[in-house]
Amino acid sequence: MQINAADTNESFELTRSTGRDAETDLLDTQVRGVHVLEAIEQSDELRDRPVQVLCPNCGGEVERYEDGLPPYLSWFKSRCSDCEVELRRWSAVAVDAAYTEMVTPSELAELVQAYWDRHLWDGIQTAENCPRTREFTEAYSKRAQQYGWEWSPTCPLCRRTLDELGISWLDYHHWQKEPDVGICLCRSCHDDINGGDCDTNVDWQARKLGLKNKHDFQILRLAAREHLAEPAASLDTFAARLVERYNLIQTPEAVRTIIDQGRESEEVQSVIDHELPDCSTR
Repeated sequence: MQINAADTNESFELTRSTGRDAETDLLDTQVRGVHVLEAIEQSDELRDRPVQVLCPNCGGEVERYEDGLPPYLSWFKSRCSDCEVELRRWSAVAVDAAYTEMVTPSELAELVQAYWDRHLWDGIQTAENCPRTREFTEAYSKRAQQYGWEWSPTCPLCRRTLDELGISWLDYHHWQKEPDVGICLCRSCHDDINGGDCDTNVDWQARKLGLKNKHDFQILRLAAREHLAEPAASLDTFAARLVERYNLIQTPEAVRTIIDQGRESEEVQSVIDHELPDCSTR
């Protein structure tokens, strides 16, 4: 893990550049007043104005609430007659009626796909904290096929699809258990972040390296692999990206500090470098 900072401390280079935009937010596609229904139904944003619910594939209206979204939406199931597809709250888009003409079907599709990615990566649970990632992986994939979309569930770290990985769903990696916060990764990336070892052993390995605990060690491993996938433009924006993309419990400032201090140790850098995968084989 080689991190080089200029005098301004704004240059952040771990390995090499891929030429891709590193700082694109997952939900940059979201337009004001336009939300996946499931993501907005608990908010007051669309309570006091006419709302249209649209099919994300063709943009056609499937429901309309003249007085705004109801305070509690217990049941939602509709059907797009043009696409002949049944819509659920996770595949329909609620739009402030004043903005309907400003969004295109391609923007609606991009918004829904970004929501599916975020929802799957964070790990979907029921109200009783039962995992439902496998079921929603299947449901989202089936809906994408019905629409003819190229979307497929992917591991957020290695960016490979489930088909490329030869798996049916992602594994859940806990950042903390009370309350439960984590990120879904493929098994290979999960093992990379944890060193393929149990938590107690990882924590002891971290302490022997002079790190505070296993969490700091995992963040350094994550940072090195994320930079291989999308190089950082600056350490500040890179730290913010790690927190947002991987649902970290640390603040961007804390993540930046961990990376900043980790690069001061040649031993830590050597361990991270040795562990990095050969991207030509992945």
